[in-house]
Amino acid sequence: MTGRSLLFTCEHATNAIPEELAFLREALGADIWETHRAYDIGAIEAGRELASRCGSSVIASTVSRLVVDTNRSEHHPKVFSEPIRALSRAQRESILAFFHRPHREMVATSLRGRMPVLHVAVHSFTPSLDGDERTMDVGLLYDPARGPERELAAEWKRRLNARLPALRLRRNAPYRGAADGLPTAFRRVFLPDDYAGFELELNQRAFDGAWPPEWLDALAETLRELTSPTSAAD
Repeated sequence: MTGRSLLFTCEHATNAIPEELAFLREALGADIWETHRAYDIGAIEAGRELASRCGSSVIASTVSRLVVDTNRSEHHPKVFSEPIRALSRAQRESILAFFHRPHREMVATSLRGRMPVLHVAVHSFTPSLDGDERTMDVGLLYDPARGPERELAAEWKRRLNARLPALRLRRNAPYRGAADGLPTAFRRVFLPDDYAGFELELNQRAFDGAWPPEWLDALAETLRELTSPTSAAD
């Protein structure tokens, strides 16, 4: 494996609402803002910890995904919540211009200055969905059609399993890595040898204000190894 620089992002970092859209609090109800529907609980904490341990940085969204989902493309049906979809086209365009595009442009600029690069978008997921328990602890989402990502995923999983044998780790779960998301958008722009993109998914069951230290240690150690110029399979 060749060396890569490393960049972390967090597209669902916050439940913040800009003052000019304060009507959302009433439109969607007071209870929703502390739930997964508003943001990825614990994701920014993981992103900051991993960036610090890896000597990198994290670029985070500034508004709730109920304002606009920076992990979705502009034309995705779920880029806006229902109350935002009810606004005028000009108002929706303003939200894209102020909150969606700047995040993506900032990430793109940082990526271009770091190539070859490994981009890790940090997310979290709920322990159950629609009554079905999600048994994995960590998911590594990537595009298996891109050779470098496929190889990195296999090696990352192997190294994590070696450090934490009890960690329940799955690839492309609980979501598909090639679905609409920020790494998918950048795969259309950058060549596989220049850009590898992952969504790191962490089970919120393990978050109690902080993530298990052994998870953070293992994730950071393996990422440092994978991006080292001398990285190679043991």
